[in-house]
Amino acid sequence: IMKMTSEINKNKNLLSAEVPMHIEARKEWLKLLYLGYNQITTVEAHSFQTLTALETL
Repeated sequence: IMKMTSEINKNKNLLSAEVPMHIEARKEWLKLLYLGYNQITTVEAHSFQTLTALETL
């Protein structure tokens, strides 16, 4: 789980810093990443935190 969190954060930072992408497209990309992540974990609290992080973009 921690490794996956690290990957999500790394990808999020990469997107924020290097990809000239419209904010809505970036949100969609992160939602897809979240959905993929959500399928491999059953930790509800962590899933909620991830979703909350997406909402703050």
